[in-house]
Amino acid sequence: MVPDVLHDRLFADLIDRHRPSYAASLTQARKKQSNFRTQMDLWWTENRHNHPGLSASQALAEANILNWLNKLILAHCLKQFHRAASAVDSITPKQTALQAQKVFEDISAACNFMAVFQNMPGQEHVDQATWQSLLEVNALLINTHLEAVGQSLLTQTLNGTVEHDRQKAFGQFTTPAPLADFLVRLAMDDIEGTILAPCCGAGTIARAAHQ
Repeated sequence: MVPDVLHDRLFADLIDRHRPSYAASLTQARKKQSNFRTQMDLWWTENRHNHPGLSASQALAEANILNWLNKLILAHCLKQFHRAASAVDSITPKQTALQAQKVFEDISAACNFMAVFQNMPGQEHVDQATWQSLLEVNALLINTHLEAVGQSLLTQTLNGTVEHDRQKAFGQFTTPAPLADFLVRLAMDDIEGTILAPCCGAGTIARAAHQ
């Protein structure tokens, strides 16, 4: 069972509370930086239909808050499979958003899952109040030890945080346990032999082979 810390209201509450201040920060950055203005306009052209009733700044603020949360949660889930993911614990109040982005880039380089860990336009422009709340969420996740919850949480998190088309583009689908078991039974002759799972992410196939 997913811990109560990940209840649906966590995301909704953070968005409702911080969308206005984050959007204001994005609006100011758009006025002052031509490169970001171009990035934001392109993002809005592609995503306008997903955010009816919101301005470009409000929509991008919402998307970025969700993306920050997804990064944090997935990184904590991955700690039981990839030692490099433990770097998420280093994201503390002493770090800026830019430094946190570098942490996630390093985790992605070691663990993949780029569909979640890649940077979004405007992440570095997160306002201080929103960033402080995200840091508090990370501290809570550290103390919750999500890595001990089990593989079902990783699968649920990955499938729930990445849109279907982006999963397809990046190949970030987790193999269901029954299918993994079937593939192992089909492919492995010598159960004491060696098996290679070159696309190992969540480790479902490797776990099935080890059973």
